[in-house]
Amino acid sequence: MLLALGLAVSVAGCSIQPSLYSVSSITVSPDGRTLTAELLFSKVEPDGRFCQEIVDKTATESPTSVTIAIQAKNSCQSAFPWSSESSSLVGYPFKTSLTLKSPLGDRKVLDKFSGENIALREGPQ
Repeated sequence: MLLALGLAVSVAGCSIQPSLYSVSSITVSPDGRTLTAELLFSKVEPDGRFCQEIVDKTATESPTSVTIAIQAKNSCQSAFPWSSESSSLVGYPFKTSLTLKSPLGDRKVLDKFSGENIALREGPQ
C-alpha cells in the first residue's frame, strides 16, 4: 500500500509543467495598445497544430516599460522524463496578442524569460 502511494506521488511529480517562453519579437498595433508577440515553437504536427499550448500570458506595465511573460506547456511531451524524444533545434513562428491598458508610447518592452529588451516592429497601417 505504501509503495503504491509513493509511486503515485512520484508519477504525479512527472506531469508536464508550463514554462516561460522567450519572445523573439513584438509587433505594435497602430494605436499602440495591442502587442503581437512572436515565439518560436517546435515543429507543427501532421494535423496542423503545435505541441505547445499557451496557458498564461501577461503584460505587466510600468511608466517606463512593459514586461511580457508567456507560459506554455508541451502537450506532446511525455509525462515521464525517461521516455523523452529528441527534438530539432529548428523553431517555427507562433503569434499571440496581448492588450495594454494604455498605449506603449516610448516605453521599452522586456522579456520576462530573458530579462532583455524585445525587438519592436511596427504593425500594418
